[in-house]
Amino acid sequence: MPGEGLDEDALERAAQALSSLEGEFTTWMQSEADCLVASRKQIEDGGLTVEKLERLYRAAHDIRGQGATFGFPLAGDIADNLCNYVDAVAAPLDVSLEFIDAHIDAISAVLREDVRDRADPTARAVLWGLNEARKRFTPHIEPVTRTVDIQP
Repeated sequence: MPGEGLDEDALERAAQALSSLEGEFTTWMQSEADCLVASRKQIEDGGLTVEKLERLYRAAHDIRGQGATFGFPLAGDIADNLCNYVDAVAAPLDVSLEFIDAHIDAISAVLREDVRDRADPTARAVLWGLNEARKRFTPHIEPVTRTVDIQP
């Protein structure tokens, strides 16, 4: 309530509730990644359209927003890089599917290998490589740096 300060008990209950859900985070994150893979498969099967790219973008956007919450901040960083790329492409149908696939593969690997630490040297090298590739495709936008130095 305004003027009454923080309710420490309420904060503790919220922290406990969140902690009790942690076991579900990996499942939820995998579900988000499955949506991303499925949207890419639709493009592969039926060709690239603006609508299919929008579905893929929404799936990446969900991972970008939920990665850190679900304990996979690196997956969120990779999805952020992918979203920034799609946002920067002047004509949506000019996106590089190879570039998109590299991000989907990287997110899948992060989940498969359970990489949760942005400081992991391999993780930093992967994100750095994806950022460098994005600079070649869209040189006018800044690379993802978030809270860590991504130089390998």
